[in-house]
Amino acid sequence: MSEANNKIPFSTMLREIRKIMRKPQADNASFPAVNFMPCDLKIWTGKDSDFFLRSFCHHRMILKIILAGNASTNIDGVRYRLKPSDAVLYFPMQTHSTETDEDGVFEYLAITFVAGMGNYDVLDVLKNRVFHPDPENRFILDILKAWNENQQVRAACLLSELLSSAVSRFAVKSNPSGGEFGEMAEYIRKNCHGDLSVKKIASEFEISPQSVRRIFHRNITGLTPAALIRQQKMILAEELLRRTEFSLPEIAAQCGFATAFSFSRAFRREYGVPPALYRKQHS
Repeated sequence: MSEANNKIPFSTMLREIRKIMRKPQADNASFPAVNFMPCDLKIWTGKDSDFFLRSFCHHRMILKIILAGNASTNIDGVRYRLKPSDAVLYFPMQTHSTETDEDGVFEYLAITFVAGMGNYDVLDVLKNRVFHPDPENRFILDILKAWNENQQVRAACLLSELLSSAVSRFAVKSNPSGGEFGEMAEYIRKNCHGDLSVKKIASEFEISPQSVRRIFHRNITGLTPAALIRQQKMILAEELLRRTEFSLPEIAAQCGFATAFSFSRAFRREYGVPPALYRKQHS
C-alpha cells in the first residue's frame, strides 16, 4: 500500500476529534520514567476570535493545533500565520495570543502538559516555529482516545513519541558516532541568525578551522560547514517570509545578512525566486 493511501485525510481526523472530545474527560494519572515524558495532560478543543485583546503567559507547555479556519498567533511579539493542521508549541513563560485571520472563528485543539521526566530542552528545535506535528494524522487521534479512556500513561507516551517525531524532522541528520558533529550542527542551528563562520565555530569548540572541516567530512558526505550555515539561514528566512510580516531588511538582519540585497541574492540562488515573490506565492 502506498504512503498516500496510508494517510488519513485531515477532514476525517477533524470529525473524529470532534466526536472524541464530546465524551467526558478523564482524570490524570501517573507515568513511567523515561528520557522525556510529559505529564499532567489536559486536552480541550475551542473556538476563538480574540484580536490580540488578551495575551497569556503561564508555566505550562501548550501544543495548539488549528483544526478549521485560518488564524495568526503572536509569540513574544512575533506574528505567525496558521492554517488547518498547522501547530505551534508555546513554551513556559512565553507571552502569546491568537486571532482569526478572517471573518468568523477558527477551531483548535490544545494539549497542555508539564515535563514529568527530563526537561523542555529537547523540544527547543520546535520553539517559535510553525510545524505539522502529525503528518499522517494518526498520533493525535490515539492520544485523544487514550486520554478519554483514562489511559493516561499511554496518552503521555504517545504525546512524547509525537513530539520526538516532530523534533527529529527538524534535526540535522548525522552519523550516530559523530557526537561532536551533532553538537556543532546544533550550535549552527541555534546561531544561524548571526554572523556565523567556520572560524567562530572553531573558536567555540576550541579546535582549528581545519578540524571543523575534517569532522564534517568524516560524519556527513558532501556537506561543508559553510553549506550547513547557509542552509540553516535559508530555513530561517523561508519560515519568516511565510509566517511573519517582517520587511525584507528586517528578515535579512535576523538571518545574519549585512544588506537586503545580499539576502535577496542568496535566497534567489537557493529557491530560484526572489524573497518578495516567494512570500507572495506562499503567504
